[in-house]
Amino acid sequence: MSNSSKNNALLKSSDKNIDKRNISLKWFSIGSVIILIAIVLVVDILFDAILGDKFVFDMSSTGQHTVSQTTEDFIASLPADTHIRIVGLFEEPESIAGTSLEYVCPLLEDYAEKSDGKVTVEYIDPASHPGIISELDPEGIAGLEQNQFAVYYNGKVQSVTAYDCFAVDQTTGYATANVCEATFTNAIYTLVNGYSYKAYFITGLQEPTHLQLSKVLASIGIESAELPASTVFAIPEDCDLLIINGINSDISEGMADAIKEYLYNGGDMLLAVNYYQNATEYFTNLNDAISVMGIAIDPYMLLENDADMVLYNGLYNQSLVTVASPFDELAVSPTVRVSYCRTVRPIDNGTSQASAYAILQSSELATSTQGYDTNVSFADQGVHNVGMYCTFTGSDNAPRLYAFGTTDLTSDDYISTFGYNDSNVVLMRNILRSMFPTENTVLVPSKAMADYSLDPTKVTQSSVNVLTVVLMIIIPLGLVAVGTIVYNKRKNL
Repeated sequence: MSNSSKNNALLKSSDKNIDKRNISLKWFSIGSVIILIAIVLVVDILFDAILGDKFVFDMSSTGQHTVSQTTEDFIASLPADTHIRIVGLFEEPESIAGTSLEYVCPLLEDYAEKSDGKVTVEYIDPASHPGIISELDPEGIAGLEQNQFAVYYNGKVQSVTAYDCFAVDQTTGYATANVCEATFTNAIYTLVNGYSYKAYFITGLQEPTHLQLSKVLASIGIESAELPASTVFAIPEDCDLLIINGINSDISEGMADAIKEYLYNGGDMLLAVNYYQNATEYFTNLNDAISVMGIAIDPYMLLENDADMVLYNGLYNQSLVTVASPFDELAVSPTVRVSYCRTVRPIDNGTSQASAYAILQSSELATSTQGYDTNVSFADQGVHNVGMYCTFTGSDNAPRLYAFGTTDLTSDDYISTFGYNDSNVVLMRNILRSMFPTENTVLVPSKAMADYSLDPTKVTQSSVNVLTVVLMIIIPLGLVAVGTIVYNKRKNL
């Protein structure tokens, strides 16, 4: 065989050996990656099983999945043998991304984690366990249904729906605030401590719903119920607060007489009407009822003419009004926004015992207009009251009436749009708290809906240590180990 042929044979043999090594290294690389992925998965599963959520940190600015210090302190104050069950009446979801439960379930896990065993969370589907609803609510008082949450304590239960966990803009249908924590904490508080007072909403007068104001009442320990308008209208003896909120038709003469008697006997009342869908309603009987307190509500719409106070000078004349002293001490802002306002004015009712004080006031340039023609106004320029507080002087059992010519502090539409932390809602809540002080109430603020911002104040030393170990030690060591193995396999090539 010639030298040329021998060289060609050696080259071919060398090429085959190189090809075999390349194939071996290729499969070794693939195998190494698979093994590395398997190791990572096994370590992740072990960490999750052993450490649970100890390596999970909520550093979002809104703290969607973390209970507040207020809730932690409240639960810590409960006796050690307290046992509160939170039961999701459905199968435990495998995936909650993109659903309302992504705000609820992780938060409930945090309740259980930080409660020292006082709160447990479980998921039981009534479809597969039909007896669970009757177990939690034997008399059916709470109206539990599938896909709700049940909060149970010592034979008492409250239902919580996904809708209860959010403030929803009734116009757009979009959630504007996360009130999950406030809802569950208030439910726990009420079950443990009970309601301290009871309020009745007068209904049946073309009024809108009052779900959001009921939640505000519940948050300060006031139970609410409905009192329908009727020919045999009577105010229950257990009524601590009578509420007329956003009615669009007048009360009857019989109802006016019952309300007058209630006020004469020292009753407390909250009244809010506007000029929206009732421009032709003079509220004659309602004014007769509240005349005993020395005030009346005008049948005209307030027109603000101060450019610094006007927010929108259209049909509904949205504007700012000033919170008068001493009620400014209950406010978080010197002004609140109002719209479709009626003026609340003091009157001479022939007695000297009634005293009325301004709560909300317009500027000195405000006037009144009838109908929606804002180009035509009465010659009544001056400060107009949009809210007044009335009581009897020199009485041991004096009635209290808070009357507003706007529903922008009490309506579902407003509260759902702007949330529980809005200055209007805070003012109303503080007014109610001042009327009915309750020891140790738990006020949990609502949270803005989730965003992608981080709150540096939530970056604790513990979270920094864990992230440092993972990013600076574990991951680099893993990469070095893989690199060393590959290098040892290839260094003799």
